[in-house]
Amino acid sequence: MKKNLFQIVVLSLLSFGLNAQDTGDIKSKRTIVVKANNLYQFSKNQLNNFYSLGGELGIYFNDEFYLGFAQYSSLSPADIWKNNPYNPEKMQVYEYSMQTGYKIALSPPLYLYVGIGAGHRAIHMEYRYNNGVDTDETMTREKSGVFFMTPDLKLGVRLHKYIGIEAGLNYRYNLGNKSKWGLSTEHLNGLGGQLSIIGNISL
Repeated sequence: MKKNLFQIVVLSLLSFGLNAQDTGDIKSKRTIVVKANNLYQFSKNQLNNFYSLGGELGIYFNDEFYLGFAQYSSLSPADIWKNNPYNPEKMQVYEYSMQTGYKIALSPPLYLYVGIGAGHRAIHMEYRYNNGVDTDETMTREKSGVFFMTPDLKLGVRLHKYIGIEAGLNYRYNLGNKSKWGLSTEHLNGLGGQLSIIGNISL
């Protein structure tokens, strides 16, 4: 009798534990993600290929759905325009975008990330201007901007509970065609390669 009662109690506890585990799995799991992004973009015609460094802050829901905000600044070369007639101090690209995507689990610790981003890109040019009246030169800053979209496909590796790496490809496509200085924003359309170092903080 005591043995049967003991078995009933054990089975009841096991059943309760499994049910509690299932309930916990249903609860939303959130992970804060911080990324250091390295981007190399292949440009067209008048523009040089260029390297950008950026940061990204986002959150994963249930370790699947992702929502984040990213920022990039081009660093090299200082002037992205080939044979720039303005001979500027620098001409750089700045980006601000929202990112959303989905993580597909592969064989651990690998996963595939499929996403899309949308935001604003701005070209900033700084050059010295002489008005022709005297020898003084004035530092002139001009910019041109356009909205863009970019699909992303990346392979990720979870190296540690808190650290991971992603590498992949994306394509930046500018919405509309704007021209300034004789340079068209469609020249910024292009394929890019990205390498990211990722920090994860589970909530």
